[in-house]
Amino acid sequence: DNSAAVASAGGMFDRKSLMKLSLLIPVLNYEETLSETVRRIRELPSGEAHEIVVIFDVTVPEWREEVERLRAELADGFSVRSVVRVGERGFGSALRVAAAAATGDLLMPVMADLSDDLAVIPAILQKIEDGADVVVAARYIEGGDIIGDTAKQRLSSLYNWLTSVLTEIRCGDI
Repeated sequence: DNSAAVASAGGMFDRKSLMKLSLLIPVLNYEETLSETVRRIRELPSGEAHEIVVIFDVTVPEWREEVERLRAELADGFSVRSVVRVGERGFGSALRVAAAAATGDLLMPVMADLSDDLAVIPAILQKIEDGADVVVAARYIEGGDIIGDTAKQRLSSLYNWLTSVLTEIRCGDI
């Protein structure tokens, strides 16, 4: 059972030349479950072939040493590439920096806190191979679900609902 439903659209270009996947993982300061997230990615079918790029936004100087230790551990143990930004933050800008550092043809953001169901990655790649130009895995569409029950996840669900109420825009996931 996948916790995220997969939806796709399109079919405009040759898939055979577009199969290197770069997984982009933004981290604010330090994420306790990052190593586990990376390990689970590597255990997926063809997971060893995927490029993993972690972008650390270090806003608390005390975390810098731990981030450097973790970077070395991930590089040595899992061939993870990473970038550190000091004094900067922002999910969107972190993803842009990670995308610029990535070498893959396909880009996929992944959350470091294990809130994403990584088991959907092969299904996403299959949709691309089958001709989709865009594939979305979302928690709040039919077939989707939330893994865990953290305050951040409850806030995301509330924000999603609030956006639809206040703007009349139906959004699958924010």
